[in-house]
Amino acid sequence: MNTVRTLLVAVVLACLIIPSASFAESDEASMFAQARNHYQESNYYFASTWLERILKKFPATPQREEVLMMLAKSYAATSRDEKAIRTLKTLLKDFPKSAGKLEPGLLKLVQDPAQEPPQLAEPEQPVAASIPAAKTAPVTAATPPPTSAAPEQAAAEKAAAEKAAAEKAAAEQAAAEKAAAEKVVAEKVVADKVVADKVVADKAIATKVAPDRVAAQRVAAETAAAEKAAVEKVAARNESVEKATADRAAAIKAAVEKAAAEKAAAEKAMAVADKPAAEAPAEPAKAAAVSEPAVKPAPTPGEAAPVVVAAPSAAPPAQVTAPAEIPEPPKVVSATSEPVLQSAPASAAAGTIYTLKFGTYVLKSKMVDIKKKIKSAGLKPVVEPGPKKKEQMSRIHVGEYADQEAAEKMLQKLRKAKAEQFLLLDKTGKFNVYAGSYFDKLGAVDEQLRLAGFGITTELRQISVQVPTFVLTAGSFKSQEAAAQKGAELERHGVKPTVVQRPSAK
Repeated sequence: MNTVRTLLVAVVLACLIIPSASFAESDEASMFAQARNHYQESNYYFASTWLERILKKFPATPQREEVLMMLAKSYAATSRDEKAIRTLKTLLKDFPKSAGKLEPGLLKLVQDPAQEPPQLAEPEQPVAASIPAAKTAPVTAATPPPTSAAPEQAAAEKAAAEKAAAEKAAAEQAAAEKAAAEKVVAEKVVADKVVADKVVADKAIATKVAPDRVAAQRVAAETAAAEKAAVEKVAARNESVEKATADRAAAIKAAVEKAAAEKAAAEKAMAVADKPAAEAPAEPAKAAAVSEPAVKPAPTPGEAAPVVVAAPSAAPPAQVTAPAEIPEPPKVVSATSEPVLQSAPASAAAGTIYTLKFGTYVLKSKMVDIKKKIKSAGLKPVVEPGPKKKEQMSRIHVGEYADQEAAEKMLQKLRKAKAEQFLLLDKTGKFNVYAGSYFDKLGAVDEQLRLAGFGITTELRQISVQVPTFVLTAGSFKSQEAAAQKGAELERHGVKPTVVQRPSAK
């Protein structure tokens, strides 16, 4: 009988332990969580299994007192009084103050010395009592001898009840695990739905913003084309200026060479006149008459050129005989050539120097590449303040709020998205939240798309603002020709400057 009962208990314990063995023993926290869940759901067999593992693997756990209390109650609830008593004694030894936390029923197991665990030999007592009865009773075939069937039946019923309780606990555990699995599946379905909804929303926002992006790209292309046309126009203008400068230089050179030739001819005429002066003393009056008309037009600068040309032909060397008239030809030549020579260095006389202008910019970042090319050409770039100009900007509007607290919440959300943010109060007293201002509309559209990924819906608002400008120049040249030559050199580096005048620092 004892063997049968032991086997039944072993089978029940095996049924209870085997399902729990499928759970991997992880860290102490997860093991304690499993034990607590079983304990709170009154699955004391499973709870005792996990609590025993905790004490075995972590004997010095900070939760040892609570583990021992839960384990003692689990043993008592599953009729394992002997283990419950041992556990309670260990608990009271390690934690004497825990006696006040114990339930009265558990505390009674330790305090009552008469309370002993059930003895396996108890079912044999009725057998001993039946022996005298067997001796006194007459032995007949119709009356069977008394047996110990009643204790065995009670033990069997108890084992069956324990087995039923174990099966019920296992069923409850399976139901709880099934419910947990269904909960996980439901949560996964909800999470998948949230992700799908977010994808649809992002796609809708992208579809809404796409026309703005296309428009911004078109505007950027048109702006680039306009800038290219402006550059080509400036290049054509520079080319015409260079051509005019070259033509002027050629004209000045031709005039200088012509004046030099006329002077040489006049000097030659004087040398020839000195020679026949002694041979023809009788014709001074005629020579004076020939040379006199050549002197009169000299004071008029506009008629100087015809005088210079006519002087040598109107006064042949053979006719210049009077020594008193010899100084006149040099006067004619000097009067003729002086206005031409003085017109050449007009810029130097005006005290003006020339420089190369590369444009007017709103953003200094736009000048970085041009400044590098200027330095590579051996010049020092100069950035000076320019006039203010009106510029169109794209401002990202996030929302309009009646109270400042709601606006501050949206500003906090923009900060988490690492976006620019500022708050403006309009004339109606409403708070408008913005996520930055951009000269480049394409950049504003890109920022809209990025903020849409954080669930922030925005719109673009165009504004016109007065902004300061910066003028980029380089070089200081004494003549326009030198400046134009340096500009041509810079054009080979991909930069097309304009030659402008700058007053000299006097």
